[in-house]
Amino acid sequence: MKSWKIGAIAGLIAGIAAGIVSFFEANYVLENGLPFWGVEPYSIIPLEQIAITEISSYIIWGIVLGIIYSKVYDIIPGKGFVKGFTVGLLYSFIYSIRWAMFCIMYSIPHTFFHSIIIFITLGFVLGISYELLSKKYISKKEKVVAIKHNLKGAIHPGAIAGMVAGLSSFFYTVAIMNPLLWPKLVVDIGLLMSQLGTNVLFNIIWGIIFGILFAMFYDKIPKKGILKGLIFSIIVYFFTNIPSWIRNIIYAQWYSMALWSFLAALFVFVPFAIVIGYLYKPPK
Repeated sequence: MKSWKIGAIAGLIAGIAAGIVSFFEANYVLENGLPFWGVEPYSIIPLEQIAITEISSYIIWGIVLGIIYSKVYDIIPGKGFVKGFTVGLLYSFIYSIRWAMFCIMYSIPHTFFHSIIIFITLGFVLGISYELLSKKYISKKEKVVAIKHNLKGAIHPGAIAGMVAGLSSFFYTVAIMNPLLWPKLVVDIGLLMSQLGTNVLFNIIWGIIFGILFAMFYDKIPKKGILKGLIFSIIVYFFTNIPSWIRNIIYAQWYSMALWSFLAALFVFVPFAIVIGYLYKPPK
């Protein structure tokens, strides 16, 4: 059996486990008077809907993550199932911490601790499932090729790409979203300058982080240059913005927030992809 098929099956198993954990976490959060993705405590949304949404969503993300995991397996730090645990920690970091920072910037109520537990579960089960299936269905281990990384060389390109993405995000927020959602705030110069600073700083920080990840997985990403940057950014967008976009629609009917999150692909990830793909130079 090919490694990507094993990754898909392992991801399916991990997605089911993560979805179940997410459902119980949602139930616990709501019972303790905290919001869950816009769902207020004692909401009329039935628990069955939350269960179906969480499990089905994590199955999709789990399968995709499992396939990617099988392709980058040899360069993930650790050995055996620890590689999956590492991926879970990384996913929880780039999703939960990033989303929490965004919510703090815009004073959006959010409880992010539960998603950390879920992503660690996702990675842990993925790692165990992949190891067990690999031992059973892969007779020969694939040859591991040493890959050189230029992680330090990704810091400056990542920062520049993040700055460009931040300026693009500011333009998008001020020129498109503010007039649609908060027209009274368009003329508030102080608020606009604050948005400029937070957008640029936020994206520079995460531009550096994503730039380092881009360098780490550079040789595993298809294509060259800018196209490589676009593929990498699409993957990051799929695992970061799409989950919040879906939940904002299903749970809270925050269509404006969903639109904001969805269009971020054009105004944040595309500029970042173009700049990082053009500026980053891998070691020869």
